[in-house]
Order: sequence, then structure tokens, then C-alpha cells
Amino acid sequence: MKLKTILLTLALAATCTMAQAEDRLTFRQSDGTTQSFALEGLKLTFDSGNLIVKNNTQEATFALSSMAAMYFEDAQTGIASPQQDIDVTLEEGGKVYTLDGRKVASSLSGLPAGVYVVKQGSQTKKVLVQ
Repeated sequence: MKLKTILLTLALAATCTMAQAEDRLTFRQSDGTTQSFALEGLKLTFDSGNLIVKNNTQEATFALSSMAAMYFEDAQTGIASPQQDIDVTLEEGGKVYTLDGRKVASSLSGLPAGVYVVKQGSQTKKVLVQ
């Protein structure tokens, strides 16, 4: 148990220099579940075989025996790459939005070049208009 604590501490220290471009520290447990924490105000402590993680808004305790990995990453936006050269035919009720969420049209025709979010029923796609 002590060895795992030492190895986790060394891994964290070794990767701190890589964290400058990243904004989250993610912990993955051996069952595959993950939990991410913003780096601002992040504090890690060890107590009785547990890793205690706190930041300005979150707190969690992980058993060291169930820890599989921890790594720095950028925050996810959840938006995939835009699709090019696809046929997007909007039916009645279809909507076209800018990336900042403003509804701009109900058709792609006549729109200036750019990336748009197209919602048709329950499907949403990001589309590149050239």
C-alpha cells in the first residue's frame, strides 16, 4: 500500500510540468469509471490507503487499491468535427444555429461560410458551409 502511495505521488510530480496546457486532472478506477477535477484550487492528500481530492467545487475519496490511472487533459466540448459535403435537407421544424447557440435560420441555403449546428427532430449535426 505504501509503495502504491509513493508511486502515485511520483507520477503526479512527474506529470505536473505537462499540466500547463491542460485544465483537468482525471482519475480512472480499475472498474473503468472516471472522475475529473478542475486544476484551480486542486489539493491531493493521502490518508489510510485513500487518495482525497479537493478543489474549489468538488471533493472525492478514492481507495488507492482501486486506482488504475490519473492523467491531465483538456476539458471536453462534446462537439464532434464538422461534416463536409453532406446532404442536409431540413424538414418542417428544422433549425440552424451558430456555434454560440443563436438560431439563425431554418435552412442552410444563403448562409455565409462557417460552421453551424443543425437540429432536425432528435438529431443534431455540426455542418461546415463553404
